[in-house]
Amino acid sequence: MYVLIATGVGAAAIAVVLTLIVRGIGRAAGVMDKPDGFRKVNPRQLPRLGGVAIFFAVFGAMAGAAAFSGPGVIRDYLFTRDFLTLFLGAAGAMIVGLLDDIYSVRARYKLILLTLVAAGVYFGGHRITELTNPLGGSFELGLAGFVVTVFWFLACMNAVNLIDGLDGLASGVAFFAVATLLVTGFTINQTSGVLLSVALLGALVGFLYFNFYPASIFLGDSGSYLLGFLIAFIGSSTAQKSNTVVALLIPIIALGVPIFDSTLAILRRWAKRLPISAADRQHIHHRLLDMGLSHRQAVLALYLGCVILAAFALTMNVTKGAASLWVLLGLGAFFVLVMNTLGRIELELLRERFFGLMDSGRRDGEIRKAGFEAVERFRRAADLPALWDVLHTVAERLELDSVEVTLRSGGEPYAWTRPNDPAESPPDATWRAAITLKTDDLLWGEVVFVKSTRGGPLSSQLPEISTLIANALAANLRRLNQGEPSDDNAAA
Repeated sequence: MYVLIATGVGAAAIAVVLTLIVRGIGRAAGVMDKPDGFRKVNPRQLPRLGGVAIFFAVFGAMAGAAAFSGPGVIRDYLFTRDFLTLFLGAAGAMIVGLLDDIYSVRARYKLILLTLVAAGVYFGGHRITELTNPLGGSFELGLAGFVVTVFWFLACMNAVNLIDGLDGLASGVAFFAVATLLVTGFTINQTSGVLLSVALLGALVGFLYFNFYPASIFLGDSGSYLLGFLIAFIGSSTAQKSNTVVALLIPIIALGVPIFDSTLAILRRWAKRLPISAADRQHIHHRLLDMGLSHRQAVLALYLGCVILAAFALTMNVTKGAASLWVLLGLGAFFVLVMNTLGRIELELLRERFFGLMDSGRRDGEIRKAGFEAVERFRRAADLPALWDVLHTVAERLELDSVEVTLRSGGEPYAWTRPNDPAESPPDATWRAAITLKTDDLLWGEVVFVKSTRGGPLSSQLPEISTLIANALAANLRRLNQGEPSDDNAAA
């Protein structure tokens, strides 16, 4: 116990010293986080190298614990393959973030690099090999364990990164998550996980002194990715050692705030048809600020959420069977309450996207149906007016704004325009397709389809069906032989 206390205190002391050093280096080197007047709410430029200080504080304290504790479990652990995997993986996550802090790496390349870090953990022997359920039982993952392990590390790293939007927020959220995992580690006597948790908690305390509002240094991506990686490592270590059926749920619940925020961000961007990496100002902390909370109050409110989730996680750790189900029901009720308060935008966007997809699917089906029925009706047309009548009907069913046919033989052209509806607003954008009417090597004319999108997306089926209709129209023009095209109308 004395070794653990000394480790935590040592990590805090190292973090204080190193934070002062890297803060000065960040200012001198110009590695600064600049306000953008949109997502970033910091009023001034601040250095963002906090991850470097936390990294060396954690591993420096762990090395010190091994040196001063003498032979035993702690010293032995530092010479294991698992510790080497931990150290190299943490260094990799921190370096990827550091590169982004300095050079602003594109999101896709960061994802590739972080995936390599996570894959390295798996091949280093640290793996999630089975999944459990709260009511009992488990099943082996086999080769799927690679996917689960990589996803787990990527999810944790990106979740902490996304929540890093206010002074002291990400580091504070990480503190409560690690504290929860520390208690869990004690209950299952997991020495390595406890040692890492204590060292990380101490480093966070030392760093938070400079990072809490008003901050003088930020975590940066180096810090957020590092914290996410270490939390993922501790959580998966707990799941490996514990025999309880809810082992992997504990770190998930403990990380509930960043996971919830990340989930909302993904749903929001999907509903808006935006890339997942797109930036916005709709994160939980932004909404709390928009609700009138001060910077400090918003952070403290999210800390309270972390405490509540930690209580749920620790309760899950001591319950079994049906009792775990009641805890999950309580957690679900808490989630519904929070979702109703902070997730209304996403719920509305999802509703619009869901019904939009249903309507789009229905409309796509109607478009294909109208097109293929028109092809059949073209074949039954006995003369040119009957052909135009079919074209008129299908144009209305496709909700086109106009159709115009020009015949190369000099015959009477056909034109149809939708009657103006005073209730409709002017078209926002117009789709136009001019398609040559051709059979084999003969040109019969041209058909032009025009449709206003009226602010909505164009059906993906419309271009294909328009071509289908044009080809069928050309074939039946030839069948009706309304004026044999002259040789100069033949295609080259």
